Amino acid sequence: MRTVIQNAVDGSGLDFAAFNPAMLNATQATGQGILDRELLNYTVDVITGPLLRSIDVNGTLVISPVFNRPSIVVPKSNYLFLMPTLEQEMYVLYSRMAVVTAVTSISAGVNLVLHEYSSASVRDITALGVKTAATFNLPDPSTAGISPGASVATSLAPDKINFVLGITEDDVGVIASFLVANPSAIAVISFCDLAHSYDSLVAAFSVMPTSVQARLMSFTSLPLWSDTSESALEASPLMRLFTTIFPDPASHTPSLLRNFLSIAFIQAVAYEKGGVVNSTSLQERVYTHGTINAHSMSLGPFQWSCTTTASGDDCIYENYGAQSIVMLSVQRMLDPRVPPLTAPMTPSLVYRPRVASSALTPAERNGIIAGVVLLVVASIAAVGLLLYCCMDNRDNDAAPKDGDEPVTLVFTDIESSTALWAALPQLMADAIVAHHRVIRQLIAKHGCYEVKTIGDSFMIACKSAHSAVRLACEIQTKLLGHDWGTVSIDAAYREFELARADADDDYVPPTARLSEEEYAAVWCGLRVRVGVHTGLCDIRYDEVTKGYDYYGDTPNMAARTEAVANGGQVVATETAWWALSNEERAGAAHTAMGRQGLRGVPFAVEMFQMDAVPGRRHAALRTEIEAILPDETATETASSAAGALLSSVGTMSGPAAGIALVLTSCFAPYPVAQRVRELQPLLSKWGVGAPPRSRAVSEEDYWQGLMNRLALRIATVSQARQRMGNGGAVVAGDMPDVGAGGALNPLVGGGGCGAGGAAPRPSGMTAPPRSEEPSAMRESRLFRRAPLGVLPASRAPASKKESCSASTIGWRDDVMPFTGPASRRASEERNARRASGSMSDEVIVVRMPRGLGWPRHPNMVEPCSGHAGGEASLE
Repeated sequence: MRTVIQNAVDGSGLDFAAFNPAMLNATQATGQGILDRELLNYTVDVITGPLLRSIDVNGTLVISPVFNRPSIVVPKSNYLFLMPTLEQEMYVLYSRMAVVTAVTSISAGVNLVLHEYSSASVRDITALGVKTAATFNLPDPSTAGISPGASVATSLAPDKINFVLGITEDDVGVIASFLVANPSAIAVISFCDLAHSYDSLVAAFSVMPTSVQARLMSFTSLPLWSDTSESALEASPLMRLFTTIFPDPASHTPSLLRNFLSIAFIQAVAYEKGGVVNSTSLQERVYTHGTINAHSMSLGPFQWSCTTTASGDDCIYENYGAQSIVMLSVQRMLDPRVPPLTAPMTPSLVYRPRVASSALTPAERNGIIAGVVLLVVASIAAVGLLLYCCMDNRDNDAAPKDGDEPVTLVFTDIESSTALWAALPQLMADAIVAHHRVIRQLIAKHGCYEVKTIGDSFMIACKSAHSAVRLACEIQTKLLGHDWGTVSIDAAYREFELARADADDDYVPPTARLSEEEYAAVWCGLRVRVGVHTGLCDIRYDEVTKGYDYYGDTPNMAARTEAVANGGQVVATETAWWALSNEERAGAAHTAMGRQGLRGVPFAVEMFQMDAVPGRRHAALRTEIEAILPDETATETASSAAGALLSSVGTMSGPAAGIALVLTSCFAPYPVAQRVRELQPLLSKWGVGAPPRSRAVSEEDYWQGLMNRLALRIATVSQARQRMGNGGAVVAGDMPDVGAGGALNPLVGGGGCGAGGAAPRPSGMTAPPRSEEPSAMRESRLFRRAPLGVLPASRAPASKKESCSASTIGWRDDVMPFTGPASRRASEERNARRASGSMSDEVIVVRMPRGLGWPRHPNMVEPCSGHAGGEASLE
């Protein structure tokens, strides 16, 4: 690869407009660390060349990686394979088996010889061979795993086709001797091994008879590197350019041609009509175009997508692009006049199960298919009939059915469920499942009846008030003792309380400031509020649900009771309390809450809190005066009341004010009445109530009140998520997108310079020094796209001035401080480092090309730090 860079790129053979390569030299032990530092400190666009499979490239695009031995393709979209993969080679071998066996009239059996592979790799490659053999109805391959340091001599089979993978320098001589000793034997090697050991193979087989040369075979999709005839150069523009740049026949090897194609592929992807491609990533461009043409050599199609069809998702994952693969012998490599063994083939990699030798006749097969179809149809009909007959079997035994007897209804709801879904979407699904399972188990235990569920809320009917109260209390204790598997839910509730305390000076968080021991004793996981009320109901049997439902004032009162409770609290009305016997009341720990006003109830209702968890403290009941007075209660003071109570959000400030400003601007084009209608879906999504409008309240005030409530809800959830993302360390200024006055500023970008905050490599900076240890990575290659029209500066500039001036031609320089800590911890650490003198203020020079619009951001930020002090200057 170094040879290609020096001759093809630096010599302008491939006409790169802007190219800034870095060559990393590392051992197997140091490779990951060196690559991590490169990715952290510089903007890296492409990795190519030798690479270990164990290296984590952190999502960087890898083009034509060269592993130390053939292996199954890496199933990742950021890996693009240009040479034949092991899957493709295996498919070509079995599909062209008749041609291969005709060379010596040998059997069609394949012997896989795997040298220095792990047991897992041996298993996977063997499975690939079995699957491919079954597709072409050929015998399964035998497998021989060779441990490190051992010879392959004892594992080669004279009566089979030996597919040897992972050959070493010593194996070349062993294979040559084996073919000489066994005139009917055939050996096949992968293109990966051919490129690694080409010089040794040529040296060993060039002195062998042609009959031996013809029985060592390999694969390639490249034009024959050793064929420099006029007809070959005329047929392949890639080969013509290759021989022009590298005229010495000694350099015409498969590895050099492979590396040359890799660079040509990068040029074809990254440059279009001589200019740098737009901001679309290289990886996205490859999968968008599918097939890439590099000097008349087609590679692809590359596909990585799913298409939804009537039968489900149809996904295609193809990150390999070798086409027109042929099998050729060493004899052809040494003498281009010898034709290839097989015609060019692009394998489909479509696999099929093996066809048994005793296959059924078409008539027998059709009879079996017809019988199976009839059996399936009959089974479906029987199951459908059974379900139809059993649909009325919902267990309604526990349902109260007598309309003359009082029914105790229990309503439950999860506190702040909308905010929890917004903050913890990955965790809430499992948490809701656990919540439903616990409550349903308790419903059955206490002999109550599940009427319905609405989202995460339950409506439960009980025949006795005592069963309802015990059920409500045990819901709290069971949820407290449940293992939720995470502390994120508790952290979210803490942040919600702190956010409310920041917005309301009179609010005292009941749990956010408890110690860990105090909190763990009384709180854990989801907080469910429960309301209990007893009364007469209109009981009806629902033909659709095949269950009982309850109507009238009693369910309305129970729902309103639940609505005023806090999470983790059980509140019962006076009718439910006095429905208990004297003994039951004496045994129930409770707290009298006094008379409370309920929304829509014209009289105050006495409430009792059931102390299900001793020591648990709650905020005041959530009874609040209607923000917008109902029509039937409108008075002459309604307008002033509406002005003071336009919403319960208080004075708008901070992020909520910014959100309110954005919402107001978005809805301004609509008439006021239409604004209210258009706002309803957002109110519903965020769980914000919309009470009816009084005649004394103007439509404009009504709209403003609803919009203020929505803005506060969005700001509260956003701040809570920000707190959780920063580990709870949130202070003023921690929200990076909040501008002056607290308004959200969408123009403030995250991060500093380059992807992930990484600065591009200064053009005068050199790569780490070459290690003296033997390299297992064979010089990994990294590329970073430089701006159009700027020639890459020397890797070792003569002076600071020369380095800077060479890399800034044609730029407009803007200097901006690189600041903006992401959290309290980050800012404290930064201040500590500055105080100790270990960190200085950074100045980033942003070079904007004149007249070229907006180029890709990571390429535009290049601090000129080629001198020892690390300070940038332009002269």
